[in-house]
Amino acid sequence: VSHELKTPLTVIQACTDTLLGGALSDSDTAVRFLTQIDEQSERLLKLILGMLQLARVESGQQIFHMEPIDLVTVVDDVLAGFRTIADTKSVKLTLVATDEMIVMADEQALQTIINNLVDNALKYTAADGSVTVELIANALAPEIVVRDTGAGIPEEVLGRIFERFYRVDRDRSGDHGESGLGLAIVKHLCQAVGATVSVKSNPGHGSEFRVLFSKKHTDSA
Repeated sequence: VSHELKTPLTVIQACTDTLLGGALSDSDTAVRFLTQIDEQSERLLKLILGMLQLARVESGQQIFHMEPIDLVTVVDDVLAGFRTIADTKSVKLTLVATDEMIVMADEQALQTIINNLVDNALKYTAADGSVTVELIANALAPEIVVRDTGAGIPEEVLGRIFERFYRVDRDRSGDHGESGLGLAIVKHLCQAVGATVSVKSNPGHGSEFRVLFSKKHTDSA
């Protein structure tokens, strides 16, 4: 944790010292350093918010309101918030679903799970690629599947990607301002709402994350 907090703070401090040391007089240089300060501040905020959310879930302090939720409605709302980003990146964002799929869960937790998985998929999918969210009403229980055509994840690290602060490619992740907490939060929220999350990936051909709800949470709904 100290390392993750120290990195953006060190960059902010270095940029601030440079500006105070006279770089403010050069407008181009000032803009460059102020941009770095802005980016690192946003990264720091995301990191702190992610740590707080993960701590609440793990400690049992976060209260979950379990109620019948239509997955189609929740996913559609989440994807609406990503349309502009997907269009800007020339990535096709698609929802494949039936008219209705009910589970017993906490709506905010579901939104966070889907948001983190889709956000992650979009970040690592290049132009002209695709991100698809499919809702499957199988015989056992509903399932959320998030597929992308991105870079994929090496098989040897698949077992670690749900660890807090773990990044498959630290240099690439740093470019996106990743906190390394998104998938850890997904794992713990899934456990809290009675679901399991799994992943399979083919390096160079994309990844597939699956969130499977237990049958009892479907029956209750």
